Amino acid sequence: MSPAAQSLQYPSSRSAVPFEPIHVLSSPVHDVETYLNARYRQVFQTLGVEAPATGLKIAPLLDEREAQDFLAGLRAGLFSIDDRGYAQSELLPASPAGQDRQKIFMMFWHTDAEKRVLFREGVCQLAAASALVLEYGWPRDQVRLEPNKADLGGYAYGVDLIVPDRPGGRGVIFGEVKASASALATLMSEIAACGAQGEHDKSTCGRSQHPKAAVCLAKRPDFFWAVCPGTRKAFQISFNDSAMAFVETDDIPKFGAV
Repeated sequence: MSPAAQSLQYPSSRSAVPFEPIHVLSSPVHDVETYLNARYRQVFQTLGVEAPATGLKIAPLLDEREAQDFLAGLRAGLFSIDDRGYAQSELLPASPAGQDRQKIFMMFWHTDAEKRVLFREGVCQLAAASALVLEYGWPRDQVRLEPNKADLGGYAYGVDLIVPDRPGGRGVIFGEVKASASALATLMSEIAACGAQGEHDKSTCGRSQHPKAAVCLAKRPDFFWAVCPGTRKAFQISFNDSAMAFVETDDIPKFGAV
């Protein structure tokens, strides 16, 4: 049977109503758009509010590889989007005691019940984390999205994802995801400048991406992975006393290669 003829049932945590199968009609991009729109409508249904007739706006547009990775993670059960719009995943920090769901990762940001927008960067984050497990082979328990205090101490949430595999909180890979190529370029420009400057307070440099450099200087990962829709850039990090330098390389390592 061809992929176009297959009916795919994706996981849906804590669904208030049965979730309809998605039929792959044309491409991974189409399938992810369909899934996100279905989850978007379900959030409004759960809240008892009518969804906007315009549907969900996805901007920037989905990239083909990003959509493939997102779908692969969804099919593998690495994550789901629940009926209130929160991502549920073993790759995220566990829920606090007494909380019935993980609430750290909201896919549809809102200012009120009737207006919600897609957390566009979040789509790419879930795709990137899925790729670390399914493409690069890193074990699920060594990949962390939104690393918290238990992972990074005082540098909690300093980067979007980590692959920790070194004593003392060091990491093999630290990663940051942006929604656009321009934002990614700003990220790398600023953390490279902060890295060359060495340890310093944010007030002395004023760079918005300073916290990303600070966590790298403190935890000294081997690689930095910068990702946005359509782009993946890998950097090997070298450290000299209190400073660091980013050297672009072909790719981040697969599990077992370091």
